[in-house]
Amino acid sequence: MTLQVTGKINMQSVECEKCGTVIQQWVYSDIITCSSCGAIYNVTQSELVDQYVKYEFEFTEFQCMHKTISESCQNACPAPGMYCREHVSDDAFKEAHNSIKYAEERLEAANDKLELMKESKKTWLIQEVSGIGDEQDDVV
Repeated sequence: MTLQVTGKINMQSVECEKCGTVIQQWVYSDIITCSSCGAIYNVTQSELVDQYVKYEFEFTEFQCMHKTISESCQNACPAPGMYCREHVSDDAFKEAHNSIKYAEERLEAANDKLELMKESKKTWLIQEVSGIGDEQDDVV
């Protein structure tokens, strides 16, 4: 099976034949990657048709689902939605747990800040309604 894409300046969206997710292509590339299942499609044919180019892509392999802001793993996997052996190691799990712990700490700090902001707003509203502090807003 192949994916057929038509485009010139921007590419049309196509549906991944392996998982059904819509893949949005903004610019032409020889490779289409499904971010949902990791399916990789390579261009096999291109032809000019009525001011547009018709591309045909063929499924090649599934790739590891590990992605960061600056890189994505290129290792092949036997099935969709898998992580490669390198990214299921004990070190990878430890890194994932540390990332979760850091996110939880940031969330807790943000919630504490929000509570302090609510208390401060309440204090300012009480002062405003009661007329306290009309003379001066400086807290000493």
